[in-house]
Amino acid sequence: MQHILFHDKPKIAILIKDSYFIRKDLENYYVNPLGLGCMAFSLYYSSNNKVTATKAKDYLKKILPSITALGVSYLYVADSTYFKILTKERKAEPNIGYVLPCKLQDYEHLNIVYGINYGQVIYNNSSLSKLNLTLDALQCHIKGITNVFGDNVQEAIYEAPERLYELIDCPKLAIDIETTGLSITDSIVSIAFAKDSNNGMAFSMKDRSLIKSFFEDFRGRKIFHNTSYDVKMIIKECFMDNPNDYQGLLHGLHTMCRNLHDTKIIAYLATNNTQGNSLSLKDLSHEYMGNYGIDVTDVTKIPINELLEYNLKDVLATMYVYDKYYPIMVQDNQLDIYEDLMRPTLKSLIHTELSGMPIDLDRVYEVEKELNSIKDTYISYMFNHSLVLEVQAILNQKELDKYNATHKKQKTLDDMDNKFNPNSNQHLQILLYEVMKLPVLDYTISKEPSTAGDTIKKLLHHTNETKLLESLIGYISVEKILSTFIPTFKLATDRDNHHYLHGNFNITGCLSGRLSCSKPNLTQIPSNSVYGKLIKTCFKPKKGWIFCGADFNSLEDKINALLTKDPNKLKVYTDGFDGHSLRAYYYWKEQMSDIQQAKDDELCIKLNGEYLKSDDVIHYKGKSYTVKEFYETFR
Repeated sequence: MQHILFHDKPKIAILIKDSYFIRKDLENYYVNPLGLGCMAFSLYYSSNNKVTATKAKDYLKKILPSITALGVSYLYVADSTYFKILTKERKAEPNIGYVLPCKLQDYEHLNIVYGINYGQVIYNNSSLSKLNLTLDALQCHIKGITNVFGDNVQEAIYEAPERLYELIDCPKLAIDIETTGLSITDSIVSIAFAKDSNNGMAFSMKDRSLIKSFFEDFRGRKIFHNTSYDVKMIIKECFMDNPNDYQGLLHGLHTMCRNLHDTKIIAYLATNNTQGNSLSLKDLSHEYMGNYGIDVTDVTKIPINELLEYNLKDVLATMYVYDKYYPIMVQDNQLDIYEDLMRPTLKSLIHTELSGMPIDLDRVYEVEKELNSIKDTYISYMFNHSLVLEVQAILNQKELDKYNATHKKQKTLDDMDNKFNPNSNQHLQILLYEVMKLPVLDYTISKEPSTAGDTIKKLLHHTNETKLLESLIGYISVEKILSTFIPTFKLATDRDNHHYLHGNFNITGCLSGRLSCSKPNLTQIPSNSVYGKLIKTCFKPKKGWIFCGADFNSLEDKINALLTKDPNKLKVYTDGFDGHSLRAYYYWKEQMSDIQQAKDDELCIKLNGEYLKSDDVIHYKGKSYTVKEFYETFR
């Protein structure tokens, strides 16, 4: 236990991880900004840099008497485990910026602030705003100043849709909806509008024709958070007469995507989200909204007045986030990316989500049956294998020893009936490393021997029991498809006796900038395995339609060449070569003995087993071409 007394009569005690218990840093980040009497205590952690709730409770019992004896009345707790014990809150993060009473017996007089460990600021500067928020909350509470959401709301209008057209001339409007769920089959319950972060209205979604006409007439900026979902639902319910109303879909798409903006994308660009910052509305607007309100999981179970209040909160927060992050995005020179790439992509994604991916539900059930049959074959082989039977014997012995150690009435092995579970990491570890005695090639994050599919594939080279491991690999592959895709495919929506999957596409879903998809993830259906090809047979276009695909050949490599302006990289493509193939030949030419390298000014192609160069002649469809002419004509 370490402690530092910065003032003779401390009012605040800073509780922080012992590895960050550095006087100079504590002064810079906490003591000096607070400008109040402070002391600091180090917090206990085990050797793995973690602490259990039990150990944390025991440690608090040791230090709290000393802290209170010094006259401290505020605890700034820079650790979630200790904070939750002191306040008995289930979560720590939503309470950033709030001062809560201590719930431990005999210490109810203490006030608790969930604080930010300054180490977070060092590694991610975006945490600085949260740190400042916690310090401000502490100072305000000591001064008797409270900031409760609602104090900054100038006008809140509920259940007055007739007043909607008062907003028609606003240059910008934030909009938010509440729905019965997150599926395309769910319904909108309420909708809210805000002309700024202090004024808004919310009302039940009853008059859908009013909403449609308003959006048709409105010319200002429409601002949403997670736009594709909200706009998709508004188009479906206000513009489409039925799920097959394609004209209504196109009209809604044109209307809603006019001057459309997304605060999630704006914040993604403004915060340089390759750092992995949270883009949830709650986190982005925390300093404005705090932890006000409730997390709505089922709108049908709360009174409409509470729902409307929650809806209004979200729409005001949306406008706050827009006003905060849009200037930052512009200042960071991200506006072109936003206007030329992100916003146009939104329209395409909303169109894609509404249209859906056609699927043959009958084929889904056929594939499920085929996959289950394959899985049963793997299971039968594994469960009858002597090594797996040995695993079951070990499991039974362990369970028997555990039972007999705590019970007077003893059992025998005959009373145990443990079955090998190929989905259990523990069972796989016993099989691979205890019974088969295979080498540990990979580890999990928690430093356990890995049992992942890729690891098992590596282990094939370290055993003669290849058929057992191949059965295990096959089982894992089949089970993943059965558990991941089949249940989701069965939920496909029925439209005109044909079924569709409506995936949710997210522009900001990946740190890399790539597009992500969920519920279902239509971008990660296995493509190379036998089982992946089998699952793809479930997709079937509606009669009169066909599937088509397009892909940019070596797009990333070409962009790299253009951005770097490297003359050698550019020459690859101006000369008509493939960059990946050229590099492969450069590094592994000895393995490509059938490839002949041409001179710099020559083309070289292989035709009927013979190498031809630029000036050689090719006869094709009654005409004669040099190799160069042929290449330029038919490339």
